[in-house]
Amino acid sequence: KLAEEKTSENEDSEALEVVVTGETLPEEQPKVDHSKLYVWIADSGNDRIQKFDGNGKSLKHFGTSGGTRPPYVPGEFKTPSGIAVDLEGYIWVVDTGCHRIQKFDPDAEFFFEFGTEGWGQEKFYMPEEIVAEPTGTILVADTSNHCVKRYDDNGEFILSFGYAGNFDGFMKFPVGLALDR
Repeated sequence: KLAEEKTSENEDSEALEVVVTGETLPEEQPKVDHSKLYVWIADSGNDRIQKFDGNGKSLKHFGTSGGTRPPYVPGEFKTPSGIAVDLEGYIWVVDTGCHRIQKFDPDAEFFFEFGTEGWGQEKFYMPEEIVAEPTGTILVADTSNHCVKRYDDNGEFILSFGYAGNFDGFMKFPVGLALDR
């Protein structure tokens, strides 16, 4: 009954409670095969997308440097900054300098694009981040438009939230998104 004992010699010591549950720690933690995990990188400085296995081995890259003004060529990038892979394996890329989103199939072949420079539902101004939601929709941090926009898996606008400012519900230059499942 260690938890109930206090020695008269050391009245200032705190009681220690020990709870035994009958459970034991596993002797060995499960091994994770990192080679089966994939890391996708939006390589802004090289205007490309790279894929690595979980051990850091380069597996592939795609994309080339794009033009400085429209019309932009599919599969070319100008400072890509965000990337997401949805549950079906499609690769979504935020092409920041071209103010658009490009979608690629699981083999990294161009599928479609949407967005142009400006303000409004189908327009972006220097977007920087994207998240694929488990529902099949995507969220885009439209950084210089100071908002977050949701689109379906065909790139159709659903909603937008946030405005430029520092009050509740307002934001200035959102650059990161994360889901709390």
